[in-house]
Amino acid sequence: MKRIFVFVLLISLIMTFLPACSSNSSVTSTTPASTSGTPSTTTSTTAAGKIYNVAVIVKGTSSDYWQTVISGAVKFAKDNEAIVKVTSFGPETESDAGEQVEVIENVIATKPDAIVIAPTSSDAPIEALAEAQKMGIKVIVIDTKISSENYDSFLATDNHKGGMLAAKLLVDTLKAKGIDTKGKKVGFVAGTPGTESANARDGGFLDGMKEYAPEIAIVGPKYSNNVVEKALSIASDIISAEKDNGLVGLYANNNLTGGATLVARKERDDLDKNFVFVGFDSSAELLTGMTDGFVQGLVQQDPWGMGFYGVETAVKLLNGESVERSIDTGVTGITPENLNNTEIQALLDPTKR
Repeated sequence: MKRIFVFVLLISLIMTFLPACSSNSSVTSTTPASTSGTPSTTTSTTAAGKIYNVAVIVKGTSSDYWQTVISGAVKFAKDNEAIVKVTSFGPETESDAGEQVEVIENVIATKPDAIVIAPTSSDAPIEALAEAQKMGIKVIVIDTKISSENYDSFLATDNHKGGMLAAKLLVDTLKAKGIDTKGKKVGFVAGTPGTESANARDGGFLDGMKEYAPEIAIVGPKYSNNVVEKALSIASDIISAEKDNGLVGLYANNNLTGGATLVARKERDDLDKNFVFVGFDSSAELLTGMTDGFVQGLVQQDPWGMGFYGVETAVKLLNGESVERSIDTGVTGITPENLNNTEIQALLDPTKR
């Protein structure tokens, strides 16, 4: 029966979890640096006296994460329909940076007033975005920084801060459960290495563990390259190899690895009841896992806010207003204790914002 359950849930994960580029409810940082923290309507007219056309380009249109980004952008446009029109673009998946470059080039040919882009690669779109700027198109980069200065503003999660927060959630939960952390281990299931955001997030978690619990040994990071089956295998192998050698918890650094790790966690009825699992980014399965007692903490980004504030920033630039060069869109720690708080529910369900 277990095998049937795992198979069904694994298929669900493959269809649902796509990479995005995780009891301490007070540890939050959700407000973008250049905003008041709540969506607000911009000026009712534009500096140019026309409706601005803003193109939003995401990493993969089939991903729920990037659809949430688009929904934030569309919401800003709906609230400000007299001054801005938003159109969204992107390849179906994140697997091909070259395909996204083709999308960018096609968008540039339509001469939008601004582009809000989540680049699949930090390097691949540099030339195209430089050309856009030469044409007078404002370039707002979100989520993943590019390896050049060819942009007007950058809005993203502070991934190092997010990784540090994940470590704090994990360690605080262990201590709240009365676990003696001396000589203990935590497994680290990771996605794809090498990108700016992944390096910052992973480094933040490792730095956080050194700061909050240097006595805990980290098993990993072990990289799955965002393949669900491989992430599941990694999590299962860590549990099997280390369960009797001091393993007290697991950390997964995105919603795909988190979903796979949740399956591995549920498989093991022999784990101590105080075993702790913390993930980065949420999903319906992970939130249900938290309600059911299998997930003790999640670090939540604000993809909706990246879309909403990304378009807002574009309009400000087009109106000649000054904006911050770099804007932190925030991370929030979610625990069973604060899960049903109004602000947390609004973060998880943008229709409540």
